[in-house]
Amino acid sequence: MGLADLQPNSVQRQDSAIRPWRDGVAALRPLLLVLVLACAVGVMAYQAPPSGRVRVGWLGDRLFLGADPGLGAEPIIRGDFYADDLTPDSPTGRSRWTREHARLTLPNVGEGAALDLALTAQGWPADVVGAAVRQPAVAVFADGVQIGEFTPGAGWQTYSLHIPAVAQLGGDLVIDLRSSATFTDTLSFGGDPRPKGLRLAEVSVAPARTDLLAVYPPVWRAVLLLCANALLLSLLLSRLLATATPASERRPLGRTRSWTRNTQSAVYALTMIGVGVAGIGLAILRVWMGAALLVALAAQAVLLLAAWRGELLALAQALVRRYTVGRGLGYGLVTAALLWFTYSLAQPLGWLGSQGGPLFWAIFPDSLLYSLFGAGLLTLGLVLGREGLPRMADRVVGAVGSRRGAVILLAIFSAIWLGYEATIIAQLPYVGHADYADNAVVARNLVAGRGWVVDYVTQFYRLYDGLTRPQETWPLLQPLWIAPFFALFGATAWAAKIPNLIFNALLIWLIYRVGTRIWDRRVGLTAAVFVLTNYLFFRLTIYATSDLAFVVFSLGAVYALYRGVRGQDSGGGP
Repeated sequence: MGLADLQPNSVQRQDSAIRPWRDGVAALRPLLLVLVLACAVGVMAYQAPPSGRVRVGWLGDRLFLGADPGLGAEPIIRGDFYADDLTPDSPTGRSRWTREHARLTLPNVGEGAALDLALTAQGWPADVVGAAVRQPAVAVFADGVQIGEFTPGAGWQTYSLHIPAVAQLGGDLVIDLRSSATFTDTLSFGGDPRPKGLRLAEVSVAPARTDLLAVYPPVWRAVLLLCANALLLSLLLSRLLATATPASERRPLGRTRSWTRNTQSAVYALTMIGVGVAGIGLAILRVWMGAALLVALAAQAVLLLAAWRGELLALAQALVRRYTVGRGLGYGLVTAALLWFTYSLAQPLGWLGSQGGPLFWAIFPDSLLYSLFGAGLLTLGLVLGREGLPRMADRVVGAVGSRRGAVILLAIFSAIWLGYEATIIAQLPYVGHADYADNAVVARNLVAGRGWVVDYVTQFYRLYDGLTRPQETWPLLQPLWIAPFFALFGATAWAAKIPNLIFNALLIWLIYRVGTRIWDRRVGLTAAVFVLTNYLFFRLTIYATSDLAFVVFSLGAVYALYRGVRGQDSGGGP
């Protein structure tokens, strides 16, 4: 008989009840320690003044600036740049043109320290046509406060400005450049409609002076991002080490506890190394590390999902099995449709809130009839109440799931959506840029009997009389199915996009068929509506791009492969 046999049963029960809590606290203790140390490292890193440089036009510059090829007013308001250019005479080899307003945001830089700002920029070429001035005056603002002004020259120069500590109003340093004038054309390069301010190659910040006794406030958003990165890194390392170790090596109880302690020590050490590296980056390369924290967080979240993909897929399969039986799927689809409908009405309802009164009296008495109709629908919903609304939902779901109802709704949606896209396409005198433009130009030259050529040097678009260049665009089919519509309707921008409408119609039918065969008609109809109304697919429609056809062909190929594999598994043919 042992000592444990002499203890009361209540003590044993209390010990068994407390043990899970004790194990949970023991597991959380390293995570809490990691968070505390990551917070301390972040605060200490911000005691160094910020520094760093951004090479405009190179990889990663989009972390600090926006880019838009459009010519409207919105890019000017946002301060977007144009596309990056190869610039052989630039000190960095690449650059971007600004508009009359350009904005760079250096996230999580911090405040409290006076900084020196250096801009490597170039003004207008010497052969500008039709400009009122030789060079613009460029005003520079830091967080909305003007810190200086300079007039660029025709060559590359570095312009230095001082940012006082009182001008920094938050953790992000926002730099605005405002040009007094813009130009479009030059003698050597005409036909460029873009209004351009100046060409920017590099932006750098450095502390104006070194004060070893200064205490700077940290950017708590960046400190929280550092803590979140540390937490995800710890969880990711724990998962990877657990996956890499065979279960047979930790099966005995004593060996399991030893393996757990060793794993926790390794995870803690590796996590703190990662936190230390990030802290050094925040102290030395504040500009880049401050922008990279959010990117690193997203990357680690993706890796963590990939590490747990087996369990997540099993959970998703269990949910699918649970909610595809009975009325769960029907209620879910009706709820999703109502949410989508409510979201779609948010903007017109907001407009109606400000214009509703004048509009009511402008269309009176029709507005009274509409109001009575809406009140009647609301009353119907209240009267039906808890018992009638589910029955109505069942009827709606049944009508949508029926063969005739689903086909009618799909046909109505296809006619409305494709008609809307056709209306937009007819009004856009634009085929796109780069590869999109190449597709249309090659199709035009194929119709003219000139072969697979373009009338410019691709990606540079400088026109020379009589110059052509071979351009076997990829994939080759895109110009071929544009060419017949050019032959029928002429080489116009809207004719180049007619194949896109055809592929949209095929995609609607294909998505509906795939969803219907694998699940049911409600899933196929909902998927077709959601996919085709996505703004990315809308953008593919208004450009002369091959991506839309690729989606159709790839979805058809994957579905054919799925049917073939299912046929073989069931013992039948593909």
